[in-house]
Amino acid sequence: MQNQAAHDLDAKQLALGALVGAGAFSKVFAGTYAGAPVAVKRQKRDPQINDYIAREITILQQLDHPRLLRFIGACDYPDEVWIVTEYLRGGDVSKLFSRKAKAPLSWRQRVQIALDAAEALAYLHDLGYIHRDIKAANLLLDDDGRCKLCDFGFAREAEADTCTKPRRRMSLCGTDTYMAPEIQFDEAYGQHADVFSLGIILVELICLRHVCRFHGIEISSHCAGQFRVDVNDFRRATPPGCPKSLALLAEHCMAFEPTDRPHAGEVVEWLTDLLADLGTEDDNNVDCSLPEAFDEAEFSVAVDMCADGEDAPAHMGALLKRAQHGLRRWRQRWVVIDNSTLTYYASQKAYEKARDGVAIVAAADHVLRLADCKLKKKANRRFVLVHGSTRKEFQATSVHESQCWLAVLDRAIAVARHQAHSAGPAPAPPAVCPTDEVYKWLAALHLEQYAGVFKRKGFGTIDFIRETGLTDDDFNFLGIHSAAHQAALSAAALHLQTT
Repeated sequence: MQNQAAHDLDAKQLALGALVGAGAFSKVFAGTYAGAPVAVKRQKRDPQINDYIAREITILQQLDHPRLLRFIGACDYPDEVWIVTEYLRGGDVSKLFSRKAKAPLSWRQRVQIALDAAEALAYLHDLGYIHRDIKAANLLLDDDGRCKLCDFGFAREAEADTCTKPRRRMSLCGTDTYMAPEIQFDEAYGQHADVFSLGIILVELICLRHVCRFHGIEISSHCAGQFRVDVNDFRRATPPGCPKSLALLAEHCMAFEPTDRPHAGEVVEWLTDLLADLGTEDDNNVDCSLPEAFDEAEFSVAVDMCADGEDAPAHMGALLKRAQHGLRRWRQRWVVIDNSTLTYYASQKAYEKARDGVAIVAAADHVLRLADCKLKKKANRRFVLVHGSTRKEFQATSVHESQCWLAVLDRAIAVARHQAHSAGPAPAPPAVCPTDEVYKWLAALHLEQYAGVFKRKGFGTIDFIRETGLTDDDFNFLGIHSAAHQAALSAAALHLQTT
């Protein structure tokens, strides 16, 4: 290795102390340099890793961020290279998952650790690097419980790793437990692989246990469906006090497709908002205990987010919805995602009445089958669900809330499509009886050809049509595009409401 004067230290001022850690290629000692506490990583020279050592030192010299371990310098010896950094006495984050840990972390502490890691990763990515070994053991804690990212031996320029044939080495490219699917499948990969690894850390922080992968899977293009994150397992293991948006972020980061994962900067924004929402009060009294059925030290997360039998996510809350007509362009609605559908109600009270069976259910055009929807993100906390020729535009009250809804909808749509594909083609609907009241009402207008779609899409009774009327959205939902037919049906529905 060539002498690099920029990083050379005076070896006479360097003193080694106790061994504090060891890896496959190095040992880490506590020590002092010029009387100040430091950490010393001793790496043996080896033709297989000399380039990695040189690259790590080169990268360390370029880094300057409070969430990255501070590089002090290095010493070259005939058989070893010593890399000297600041010394953090809090150990690494993986120690927090041990049964011997002193006390459960509060949710605020967990989110702060996750945010520190995300800020480090975002900085590294902005410089054009990919870390390739993001894991809990590479996050070191200081006396205040704040963490810093370390160990840049596997780091690369991101562009070098997005080629069609990535330079992957099983022993020198991360840890299997945290490894993204694209690396496992020996495909091209980039910075999104780091985000996947960060998602695994989020799972560990939420559940306070180590994640272990299934081993011995024959990875091929024919079994990608078996290489998946078992989201149901994770959800069952999630403590009851966990902030819902933190669990959603973990799932979002672990998406099977790299482009479905957020950028590190987006993770920072998400966690910053969540930390603000948690406030400053100590939440150590919040229930952080693990479900009794999941009291093992580890649980398995194998790697695709759409598994057979996976439950579709459920979520509800208030959103603003853009109105099609009227003076008020935006109206607050109570939106419910459940059973792979999205339904919106005039208010939370209206939803509760419909749920309890004391009021009419939501109008058919207020129910969207998510398997048929496309989600489009817009600016200013807005998003659009496109269902056929119908567009439903919603707006959240904060960036954090918008991110939560987008994550849930992404997941719900993916699960709904997977379930619809697995179920095969839907059975043909039963023929409409000519004596049916809706059929007879339509037949009187000479529009009985629409009887089947009326019944199929929820307009099954005259009382329902009288209650809701027929609007432009309804006609789009029903697939009725003839202006003459729309006019006749609107007039007939209005007549029902006035008689």
